[in-house]
This record gives sequence, structure tokens and C-alpha cells, in this order.
Amino acid sequence: MSRRLVRLAAALAKGPVTREQADRIAPASNGPHYVKELRRKLDIKIKCDMIPCIMKDGERTRYGRYTPTREERAKLRAFVIEQGGNLDE
Repeated sequence: MSRRLVRLAAALAKGPVTREQADRIAPASNGPHYVKELRRKLDIKIKCDMIPCIMKDGERTRYGRYTPTREERAKLRAFVIEQGGNLDE
């Protein structure tokens, strides 16, 4: 199993993760791909909210924030443990 998936699962098991955070945690330039892989492999439905924000130059935009439910966090924790990952990172 990909160590990227395990690291991302450990972070999501703690709560919400933004798209940018997912990119850094994996590390990858396509964090949403790894969220999709977790959804598929663990049969979970991690919600992605689009949060409005204003960029440094004043332009309005949105960023993605993945928020697992309590039940999904339990599945993510179990997956991390099963894969020998670290939940304390």
C-alpha cells in the first residue's frame, strides 16, 4: 500500500484536511487523486466542501476542504494501524 495513502489517511483520521494540506502531506501535486484512492479502497465518502476565500491579489476563489465523518475517521484510523502507519504524525 502506498505510504502516501497511509500518511493522508492518518491526517484525515484527525479531521478536516484542505487540498493544499493533502498535497503537502502525501507529498504530491495532486492530493485529490489520493483522497479518491482512499474513498475507493476503504469504501468511504469523504465530503469535500468548497470554501470561499480571497486571494492575495483580492481575487475571489474557493478551496477544497475534505471533512470525514466520525465513522469515516474510524475506518481511516483502522486502515493506518493495519498498514503499520503512525497516527501521531
